Amino acid sequence: MQIWRHGDRTPALNFSLNPDDIASWAEGPAGELTKLGILQQFRLGEYLRNRYQDFLPNHYSSNLIYVRSTDYNRTIMSALANLAGLFQPSAEEQWNENLPWQPIPVHSVPKNMDYVLNMDADCPLAKKAQENIWQSAENKTGLEFLTLNDMVRVFDPINCAVSRKIHSDHHVIPDWVTEEIFEKIHTLFNISTTFWMSTPEVKKFRGSKLSNFGNCRSNESKIIWNGKTLEILCIFCCTEHDLTLIAFLNHLEVYSKSMFPAYCSIILVELLEKDGQYFVQLFYKNGSTDLEPLELNFCKSPCPLFDFAQKFSGIYISDWKDACKLEN
Repeated sequence: MQIWRHGDRTPALNFSLNPDDIASWAEGPAGELTKLGILQQFRLGEYLRNRYQDFLPNHYSSNLIYVRSTDYNRTIMSALANLAGLFQPSAEEQWNENLPWQPIPVHSVPKNMDYVLNMDADCPLAKKAQENIWQSAENKTGLEFLTLNDMVRVFDPINCAVSRKIHSDHHVIPDWVTEEIFEKIHTLFNISTTFWMSTPEVKKFRGSKLSNFGNCRSNESKIIWNGKTLEILCIFCCTEHDLTLIAFLNHLEVYSKSMFPAYCSIILVELLEKDGQYFVQLFYKNGSTDLEPLELNFCKSPCPLFDFAQKFSGIYISDWKDACKLEN
């Protein structure tokens, strides 16, 4: 299973009174994937092809790969760009000699119904649990001008400019955003996102994709699980957002500020088989950094599949409509 963040994008939020701050991004309106983001994802796809060249088939097959995206332009486009690098057509598959690309389906569901990947899916109980965190007596500070919950609006446009500054001089970072100031803003943003996922209720509703681990299907590999035969895909891809990767890492109990997902960060969940036994090992690649193993504090890597699944069995939600108390 591969879980990656979309590529470079324009700011999705803005704290300034000047709307031109976002309008000045020529690549498109708020939150859209940029040309740089497309290139980043294409290269990530090439990286994944190189890593799994002895595992993945040379030819695309719908039986062996399933790609799921949140219903946002930037994530769907990121998936398409990634797949263009991951599955470049062979001579037999090429349908246009001037276009070395083949279409691969990317699946999605409406935002408000995407309880697996979208952190903002319609779920009244989850929303109430989040409100309780911010409104609880021990967290009322009396500050009226800015709260931790507002930090995403401050961090997002500045982070976009800082990220772009690394690659070009097209977007100038405001003079007041010194390295020290940005570090403080980043720290507050990380406190906000970590705090937002601090209760079991929120974790269950807003980051429980781990509970769906192993639900992929295929025609080749099979696992006997609780007396049932499960068929496993070669590769299951999810294209998502920074907060969903943070939620995933929080569930694994490994997240720290230094792991904040840069554009095109990716989590790899690999299923291994040895002597008829199945194991899970995990890796994390934060943007352009090297791939690093994720060391779990509850299980030594590679972790037996049974132990891994048992750890997260309590957050499995089989009926989201009932769990969220949705009327329709």
